Amino acid sequence: INTGVILILIIISVVLQFSSPNIADPDGFYHIRHAEIYRTNGIWDSSFPWTQFSVIKKYGADIWYGFHIFLIPFTYFNDLVFGIKVAGAAITFVALALFFWAVKRLGIKLPALWPILLVTISPDVLYRLTMTRPHNITLGLGFLIFSFFIKGRARSLLIISALLSFIHLALLWIPILIALVVVAVKKFQKQDIEWKKIAAVAAGLTIGLMARPNPWGALKLAYVQVVQILMA
Repeated sequence: INTGVILILIIISVVLQFSSPNIADPDGFYHIRHAEIYRTNGIWDSSFPWTQFSVIKKYGADIWYGFHIFLIPFTYFNDLVFGIKVAGAAITFVALALFFWAVKRLGIKLPALWPILLVTISPDVLYRLTMTRPHNITLGLGFLIFSFFIKGRARSLLIISALLSFIHLALLWIPILIALVVVAVKKFQKQDIEWKKIAAVAAGLTIGLMARPNPWGALKLAYVQVVQILMA
């Protein structure tokens, strides 16, 4: 563990989040309140009663279940807006740390430099890294999944894929896309395909789906967000 790099990533995350008093994205209000419901009503209540006229109410499920569980400690602040800011800094740190880990595992030179480049690569990336949303953690887990596909154990891929699906079910297609790309490249280069890793990703995604209340309702919600909204 490189404590110097960790300290730098913490500083970057805090500065990014607290350089403005504003909330970067209104979705943070939704996520922090849903997490508070889990804290007060129990982690099996995913009804979110304020969404009476939405598909969330219809299916009674939560596609961001693991992310909302992650946010529960940040709901103990009396000021939930401050809780959103602290959570946002923690999320940014986790995303950058996962990216650093993936780069270091792949043996890329100057691994500590790449998270900084990621932050500054474009205004859109910089802005999104300040959001209190699950996408940033999902991005970091995606980088890590790719690194374990290149070199690593199938068991690790199972755990990481399960975590991604548990946190952000709507983006479970990311590990699938990574697996398809790796298979295509290995086919092109006439290398052996590690089917054990493919199976581990599929099993992990399934575990992450099932480790929540009402998994089938959550899968229907993911279909609405990924497919139906795009078609509309």
